[in-house]
Amino acid sequence: MIYVVRHAQSAPVPGMAPADYPLTPQGRESAVRLVPVLTALGIEQVYSSPYQRAVDTVAPFALGAGFACELDSELRERRLADAPLPSPVAHVAAVRSCWEDFDHRLPGGESNRECQARALGAASRLWDQHSGERIVLASHGQWTSLLLNALDPGFGVEEWLAIPNPAVFQVDLEARTWQAVPLVEAG
Repeated sequence: MIYVVRHAQSAPVPGMAPADYPLTPQGRESAVRLVPVLTALGIEQVYSSPYQRAVDTVAPFALGAGFACELDSELRERRLADAPLPSPVAHVAAVRSCWEDFDHRLPGGESNRECQARALGAASRLWDQHSGERIVLASHGQWTSLLLNALDPGFGVEEWLAIPNPAVFQVDLEARTWQAVPLVEAG
């Protein structure tokens, strides 16, 4: 079984490459709260996008369980454009335009169709490699959304916007189904 983890809350840092954005203090707390959730799922292997925020989301679990966190570049976030967009509103507008036309691509970016093929390919490869095992794939919101859309075409841009940081999804590629794994927030 595959469990896809969307990274915990992170924040851009001026002058820092997007791949290096760190988790916020809340994101670090959420990563620690994921440990018992992932432990209860019986995870046997951990893979992560090489982006720091994805690695740091599953690192507390991997460290506590004695697993290496294997980096897989195919789990990286979708490259929307060759340069950061000027605002969060412009970013969402650009993502919406890509969901309206899966082949639309901003200059230097990756289309939804390309990212979805990459996500499905990576998940399928790791599913085959770990047949019968429970594995975690730590990734990003758009990557995760496009994987879930491949299994359920009703999963769209509004669902992407609603995915919290972090989130965990159980994905069964053979049955072509998915479901959200409830996370209990301390409070």
